[in-house]
Amino acid sequence: MLENLIENVDYEWVELPSKGECYPHKKSRVPVGYLRAIDENIMVSSKYILSQTVCDELLRLKILDKDFNPDTLCVGDRNAILVWLRRTGYSDTIVNPTTNQEIDLSTLKYKDFNLKGDENGYFSYLLDNGDVIKYRLLTHSDEQGIIEKLKDNTDEMETAIMLECIVSYNGSESKSEIKEYIHNLSEMQTENFLKYIITTNPDIDFNGIDIAIDDSLFTELNKINSFE
Repeated sequence: MLENLIENVDYEWVELPSKGECYPHKKSRVPVGYLRAIDENIMVSSKYILSQTVCDELLRLKILDKDFNPDTLCVGDRNAILVWLRRTGYSDTIVNPTTNQEIDLSTLKYKDFNLKGDENGYFSYLLDNGDVIKYRLLTHSDEQGIIEKLKDNTDEMETAIMLECIVSYNGSESKSEIKEYIHNLSEMQTENFLKYIITTNPDIDFNGIDIAIDDSLFTELNKINSFE
């Protein structure tokens, strides 16, 4: 049993914005270990800082249920765990270095999410012509890959997102057929689909809050005495 494997570790169950619907196992919460002083070794490591993988390493170390692969967490669940680690490891308060806005992390809430994933963790979208698209939620690495691939060519952003998240249409899983299908969608169909996946995406509700959920959550702590 999982509880037996982690019985000697201080941890807490973190509820996930996705409610586990984007994973085959459908687990709606995950046990995450508390940050400890030794974890500062990750936060000050030039190796992880330069490769921008501080958050990735912390997630690999602190997620205690190995049914959850840190690399395949949907973005919203990843954000929720990282915010929890930042809050419990240091404090509820963070300051945006650009705007000097002080943010109380304890006030952050999850967006409403009521979609049901299939046995693979995929979701369905019905087009106006009756076509059924199956799509998956993007991961952090998916998003970074799209940004790196396109760089300054943002005109292809919509297509790149759809190619990454759509896994089938009307039962066809052929990558080449999906690509052709996407290119044949009308502008309105594309716009409606992208709007749908953005508005229904499980995550923390960042409306009106300017905060980066990245390594800066933890590397900024290098400048102060972060842990008691």
